[in-house]
Amino acid sequence: MRTNELTITDSMNILIADDHALYRSALVQVVQQLADQVSVMEAHNWQSALDQLAAHPDLSLAVLDLNMPGMESFDGLATFLELAHFTPVVIVSGSESLQDMRRVLDAGAMGYIAKSETTPILLSALALVLSGGIYIPPRLIQNNATSQPVALVASSSNLTPRQLEVLQAIAHGKSNKQIAQEMGLSVATVKAHVSAIFKTLNISKRFEAIHAANHLGLNE
Repeated sequence: MRTNELTITDSMNILIADDHALYRSALVQVVQQLADQVSVMEAHNWQSALDQLAAHPDLSLAVLDLNMPGMESFDGLATFLELAHFTPVVIVSGSESLQDMRRVLDAGAMGYIAKSETTPILLSALALVLSGGIYIPPRLIQNNATSQPVALVASSSNLTPRQLEVLQAIAHGKSNKQIAQEMGLSVATVKAHVSAIFKTLNISKRFEAIHAANHLGLNE
C-alpha cells in the first residue's frame, strides 16, 4: 500500500470520459495516484462513455466531462446517473458557472470540479467522493451561505429523529437509494423524508442540505 494519504483502496476501476485527449490523459495520470492498482477505462465521447459503463458494472468511479459530443449536457448527465446506479459520478467542466454547479449536484452527481483546479484539489476531491462524500466547490458553498445558523438551528428543532438521520446521511454523500438500503426503508419513504426536511429548513437543493447539516454538526 502506498503511503500517500489520498490512497483509498488497493485497487479500483475508474472511467474517464472526456473528448479532449490531452485533458483525458492528464486525468488518467491523476487517478492512478489514488490506489496501488488502478484500471482506467477511457471514453472520448458520450456513446463510448455509455458503452464503457455497460461493459464495466464494477466501476469504482466515473469522471465525466459535462459537454462531450452527443451528451446534451444535463439531459445526458441524468441518463448516465440513472444507468450508473451506485457508481459515484463526478463532473469535470470548463464552466465555472455557479448555476451549472448547482444543477450538476442537484441532479445527483457526487462532485463538480472545474478544469482550472490544481492537481492537489482534484486528487482531494476524488478521494472525498471515493470515501463516500460529495465534493462541493468552495465558491458554491460560500455563495449559498445565506441562512443564519441561529435560524437554522431553530428550524432543525422541528425535524423528527428519523429526518435528522436522513439529513446526516445526505451530509455523508448518500443517495436516496443508499439511505433506503441502510435504514431499511423504501425509496419513496426516504424521498418523503427529504421533502419534509427541505420544507422545514426552507431549502430546495441537496447541496443546501449538506450546507445545513454542516451548520448543525451532522457531518461528523
